[in-house]
Amino acid sequence: MTIRRKGLAVSPQTAESGSGNLRNKKPKLDFRAPKRVLVLSSQTLAAISLWKRDLVDLTLDKQQKFRLQAHVEVVLRSVENLFQRGIVDRNDYHGVSEDEGRYKSTSGHLSRNELGDSEKGWLTAIAEVEGIWDVMESPNVLQAMSILNRWFDLTMGVFLNSQEHEIIQSCCLSHFLNKENQGQFILSYVKTRFYPFDISAVYVNFNQKLSLLEDDSMKNMRPVFQLLSQDTWKKIELQYVHFELERYHLETIESPNKSPTTEFMKIRKAFLDLDLTIGSRSTLMYKMKDFFENLVQYISSQIMSQEVRVTDEKLLEFKILYDMLSFFLRHYEHHLPVGFMDEFKKKVEYYQTRIFEETIGVIASLLHSLYMKSKQVINHINGEDGFQKNIPHRILELCKNSKYISDSNENRQISNFEKTEKENDVTGRTPRSQLREHWRPEVDSSISMYPHIRSERVEFSVKRSRLQFENYVLQVTTLAFYNSQKNPNQFRESIPFLSKNLYGMVFEKVKNLDREINQELLKYTPSTIPHHSK
Repeated sequence: MTIRRKGLAVSPQTAESGSGNLRNKKPKLDFRAPKRVLVLSSQTLAAISLWKRDLVDLTLDKQQKFRLQAHVEVVLRSVENLFQRGIVDRNDYHGVSEDEGRYKSTSGHLSRNELGDSEKGWLTAIAEVEGIWDVMESPNVLQAMSILNRWFDLTMGVFLNSQEHEIIQSCCLSHFLNKENQGQFILSYVKTRFYPFDISAVYVNFNQKLSLLEDDSMKNMRPVFQLLSQDTWKKIELQYVHFELERYHLETIESPNKSPTTEFMKIRKAFLDLDLTIGSRSTLMYKMKDFFENLVQYISSQIMSQEVRVTDEKLLEFKILYDMLSFFLRHYEHHLPVGFMDEFKKKVEYYQTRIFEETIGVIASLLHSLYMKSKQVINHINGEDGFQKNIPHRILELCKNSKYISDSNENRQISNFEKTEKENDVTGRTPRSQLREHWRPEVDSSISMYPHIRSERVEFSVKRSRLQFENYVLQVTTLAFYNSQKNPNQFRESIPFLSKNLYGMVFEKVKNLDREINQELLKYTPSTIPHHSK
């Protein structure tokens, strides 16, 4: 019997035979195979079986639980077959079939540069994720989220181990993830890691690709991420903007005072409707031009406004606008009319948009420095052995952003525009020392090191925050030059009102949280962390 729901096939026969071409029973294990692969196979199957047992304790509809358990059986068979096939091929050995006496591969060795139908079937079963999301229908959200995360870690581990131990060649795995699976498994994995639960998470995860490739928690996953195609990375970027929009909807739907502007909702709809497959080339060009003009016009009007209230919702809206702008310029700019961008860069809206970019950059850098210090605090308490000690609840709460995913803030590209001659001219004639004069004195203390914790990575993040602030000041100075002000270096009078207030709001948040963390941290050392209760 095969049950199908949401595209999830749960027939054990499918897993055993792949696509149907492999009809023999599984070959007997060759115990002459490398022990590490045998041990790895045993550990992986045991971990998945344990996950299945834990699923029993989750409160869930009986039919949903049955479908999930049946799917896990499919995955178990598929993983077992995949590792057994790898063992056989690594030894150039033909296993003994219980039916025919000889096992004949339908695709040859897995070390070759092409997957056979059997392997595709197994990998497809392992990568199938749609039905797994049923666990989130449990009323116990925290338990369900933990189970969901474990599942994706387990299945991602199968792909990682298959690549590392050459059970599947990297080129074959890349083809499967990007072409056969269309990136859906990776997108679902990213969704469990990247969902923007609060403002800090949105800004700390400044660039999705950099976060996946550079975050310490993603270190073991890096080999698989490096196999992703440009098209899959594009899907990841687009999906994250959708996450942000979903979060924004949840933030604003419950309160009339938080309702988004009509202009923002129009831009949101236009962004979601951008489709390269619909319409003629000329129609597409007009559509892209219209969207871009509306986007930058709204951005420039907002950043210069003296009436817009500074709120968390506005911070989230600005990050969404920034990500829309970045996505568009990376992937759709070539669809704009010839010469359009050159003409745009002659307008004041361009320089206002650039200030918007640098504003987002300086906010993100400021929050990144706090993120790095929070991670350092947790590491300091845990000690060099990395043992997870019973950290006081208050410190865990204050340092909750340490669990987010972020990049190193070393390779960020804040602006997606190429600089104009005017920008280069201002950069050349404005000494960095002059820009540093505008650095708020109290910032040095609020994003400096904690007295008893030293870290090169934190120092680097703080340095990047200061450098980004200088870039922000430089862009304000450029706008002043553009407006032909008499004293353009008096940048405080030239700072767009909302930009200044947004930065001030985040600065105060960081300073206050930083002070609280430091006060709590002074109470403890790694050897004197007390037990606590929630």
